[in-house]
Amino acid sequence: MKILADEGVDRPIVERIRQSKHRVWYVAEMEPGIPDEVVLDLANREGAILLTADKDLVSLYFVKNG
Repeated sequence: MKILADEGVDRPIVERIRQSKHRVWYVAEMEPGIPDEVVLDLANREGAILLTADKDLVSLYFVKNG
């Protein structure tokens, strides 16, 4: 399973998911501060589950995907 964790997700959560042998990309390690739209597009492009606590990012998803 591919997971993209937004930078607002706590590192211990990301590490625990990784211990379960899941592939996790973590925005905080990749490119902190990238726009929400870029995060959403990356998750879609990679076919990854997006893990976030960012309500604005969730709203953006619904705007883009109806």
